[in-house]
Amino acid sequence: MSPNDCNDRVRFSLSDKSGVLRFERFDIVDKPECGRTLAALRELLLDRPLAEIDLAEIEQVTCPHGDECTRAVAKVIQDCQKTFTRGG
Repeated sequence: MSPNDCNDRVRFSLSDKSGVLRFERFDIVDKPECGRTLAALRELLLDRPLAEIDLAEIEQVTCPHGDECTRAVAKVIQDCQKTFTRGG
């Protein structure tokens, strides 16, 4: 799977209901073989403040497609951090 393919399959929502911007929902659609990867990413992302998510942790998650997926997810998170947090 290419990084662009992974980008096209990532779905998420951010919320600041708690007063701090956090991932409320995160999914990789149409890739059932990525179930373990998705579970690991959700554990690292959901309900954590966006500013506190460590990209190095995300990049350590393994994927059956190699590191393209986790690099694409890390890029999405990095872009969100740059856009929505100070010092991101």
